Amino acid sequence: MDNSFSSLISSANSILVLLSDKPSFDQVAAALSFYLSLRGVKDVSISSPTPMTVEFNRLIGVNKITQELGNKNLTIRFKGYPAENIERVSADIEGSEFKLTVIPKVGLTSPQREQVELTSSGVASDLVILVGGISDSDFSSLGSEDLSGAKIVHVGIKQLLASQNKQIMSYTLPVSSLSELITVLIKESNLTLDGDSATNLIAGIEEGSDN
Repeated sequence: MDNSFSSLISSANSILVLLSDKPSFDQVAAALSFYLSLRGVKDVSISSPTPMTVEFNRLIGVNKITQELGNKNLTIRFKGYPAENIERVSADIEGSEFKLTVIPKVGLTSPQREQVELTSSGVASDLVILVGGISDSDFSSLGSEDLSGAKIVHVGIKQLLASQNKQIMSYTLPVSSLSELITVLIKESNLTLDGDSATNLIAGIEEGSDN
């Protein structure tokens, strides 16, 4: 069986790029560059368990990083609206559009627009790429049942220390920054290295290698 990185990418239908719990600037730059190179070629998403801070704002595509693991399912929640106020919910198809109607009990008001909260959940990805970290404990999201059926791959400067019950392949190179390794993997996988990806990689190399 060919376990090369390029073969894993080409055989995957959907890919999730997952950052560690406390990612460095270099790690975020590398992950974003890889995500941008995959976009348009594969169904790909990028996630971080912690929100992006101001220091990452100069990276291209940082707004694409979500705290949600996947977007397989859409959840509609009425925040601050008592469920007992709802009489019933009806679903209809009008033309090619789906319509959901919430009908409150007599004398009560329906949920207001500002109370509607939309979130995504569920991972459809069959390949998860862990970026950075030195141990599987650096990725709290690995405990999610949503990832149980996915193949897990790690890319980093050091080999990932994984628990015995976790099957994680690790691709490493002794380089000064993770962005250097991602540059190599993008080329090996025959992915496009466009201006946006290159800009992020240069920023990551500068930061990771201390100039």
